[in-house]
Amino acid sequence: MKFITAMLEETSPATSLDERKLSIEMAKLELEQRKLKLEETKTAVAIKSYRVDLVAKLAIPVAVLILAAATYSTNANNNDARMVLEVDKQKKDFSQKQEELFIKRSDVERNRMESKARFIQSNRALIFDSAPESVQKVTLLAKAIFSKEDLDDILEKVSAFRIDTPPRQVEADKPSPLIAAAEYIATGKRFAQKGNYAQALINFEMATLLNTSDAMAWNYKAYAEMRTERNDAALKSISTAINLQPVESGNVQTIVINATKILCSLGRTEDARSYINKSLAIVPQVVEKLRGDLDFATRCNFTFSS
Repeated sequence: MKFITAMLEETSPATSLDERKLSIEMAKLELEQRKLKLEETKTAVAIKSYRVDLVAKLAIPVAVLILAAATYSTNANNNDARMVLEVDKQKKDFSQKQEELFIKRSDVERNRMESKARFIQSNRALIFDSAPESVQKVTLLAKAIFSKEDLDDILEKVSAFRIDTPPRQVEADKPSPLIAAAEYIATGKRFAQKGNYAQALINFEMATLLNTSDAMAWNYKAYAEMRTERNDAALKSISTAINLQPVESGNVQTIVINATKILCSLGRTEDARSYINKSLAIVPQVVEKLRGDLDFATRCNFTFSS
């Protein structure tokens, strides 16, 4: 209004009435334009404030979510890392317990076993030949290759094979060592199912000679030796199975169970208890298998933690 009044005061008395009205209208129009610009400014400020407020309201929860996700991820990764470390520790403890309780096979001893296996494999036809002179031929061959200790072991095996294993039970002309070893294992299992552990042992013995790196062949041999009261030999065989470090869970369970029974059969009950309890961290499934195992209940008169 002051602006309008000033406009009127500046107007000359000679100015006509229409000119004054026009001036007033123009002043009003200018005032309206200023109001409009003011409203536009207010609107722009309001929009900017709304956007800032909206961004703030959205950004804070998003930031919280991101922080929460990052925290969860970090905690999850830390938990996973702790679990991996714990599993690794349990595996190391279990391996250490195995080394404490069972015979550790050296590379030299494994090479000796493989040499004897190759000899048996190469001379199967001669070993199972029914001719009397075949024994002398095998003996001469063995003497030319092995030391006194290994020679006695080879000749003992040859004698057992010739006496206890007629050709119809163990063929001498298998197509390959690995296939032959698998067939000997299958034959040995059939004898074991019938309770004939002596014949089962002969077949499992041949399987280990033909394939020295088969952990389960050594496991079966150990079990047959235990069932025929050859517990010291069973300990050596199950030690070999353990040293071959099988990875398949079912095989590990079977070897752990048989190793425990063998320790019990040797009168090492406390060692067996410690070993089976330590193994539960690695293969907890053995609990269910042992609950219904009458052989375990007979040989190992103790309960184990679960």
